[in-house]
Amino acid sequence: MAARRLDKRLLDDFSRAATAVAAYVCARGGVGVIDLHGLTAAEALAVVGTLGVLGPGGGGRGGLLCLVTGVGHHSGPRGAVLRPTVRVLLDAAGVPYAAEAGAF
Repeated sequence: MAARRLDKRLLDDFSRAATAVAAYVCARGGVGVIDLHGLTAAEALAVVGTLGVLGPGGGGRGGLLCLVTGVGHHSGPRGAVLRPTVRVLLDAAGVPYAAEAGAF
């Protein structure tokens, strides 16, 4: 039970930090990187969903936000999990992106 509370606090802190990076990039331009490695698909969706760049006017000044997902080498036999999950979210939100090896 204590481990779950710690996990929840860490995820909340990660989400706050990721949101701050996205807000800075949207407000001032430039480039921000959010590394989603180590998160589950559900956690990654929760984090990306809180960034504020998925809704109307979310792009701000046109900065670049790099979402690092990895390519799925450590996902086992079922293959990549984060990458296709994040791609579906970005597509559904109509967010333009460039797909690179292991990142958007």
